Amino acid sequence: MRRYGIWVAYEGTKYGGWQRQPSASTVAGTIEAALHRLLGSEVRLTGAGRTDAGVHAWGQVAHWDTPNPLPSPFLPRINALLPGDIRILALYEGQEGFHARHSALTRTYRYYIHFYPDPFRRYYSLWVPEVPSLAILQEAASILKGKNDFAAFSKKLDLNKPSICEVYQAHWREDGSGVYYFEIEANRFLRAMVRALVGAQIRLAQGRLCLLYTS
Repeated sequence: MRRYGIWVAYEGTKYGGWQRQPSASTVAGTIEAALHRLLGSEVRLTGAGRTDAGVHAWGQVAHWDTPNPLPSPFLPRINALLPGDIRILALYEGQEGFHARHSALTRTYRYYIHFYPDPFRRYYSLWVPEVPSLAILQEAASILKGKNDFAAFSKKLDLNKPSICEVYQAHWREDGSGVYYFEIEANRFLRAMVRALVGAQIRLAQGRLCLLYTS
């Protein structure tokens, strides 16, 4: 049995997230259908993580197992079967023990916000009419580092799974065009966790939320 890994980029606007779902078009489901057409057999992808509906990615890693060698050249053929908003950037044969999810050390999200109604940013950035204090945003981000229980920031909490996440980095930046972005790196994320964290920090920076410190 061979294990193949792929490096994926996608514009997720029209998809219900990464993970296959019976009632929604998803990124993994679309790639699996293309692989089925190319290889003539069903494929089940395992991703390094799951993204929520409308989230974009560059560098998402996934793998699948097959007893058969792949047709060559592979990348041009598979990309010809995929829609233009999904691309396989690289293919490699996984070494023994490789697993897209279990072998991943960290995951990184970047969330953008802008402050005027720009139609060209509407799928890639959140419009916030009131400019928040960047200094307060940075203060809020700094307290996220370390191991914490993020259950309060999960859209749908699975009580059978832990809600502790270890955040290695969390900060806000201005990209030079008046757009802010929040970048967070962690060992794992809960469902809709990053969106919830961004919303809470923005409300705090706008004076609509209080920050309480406990010892």
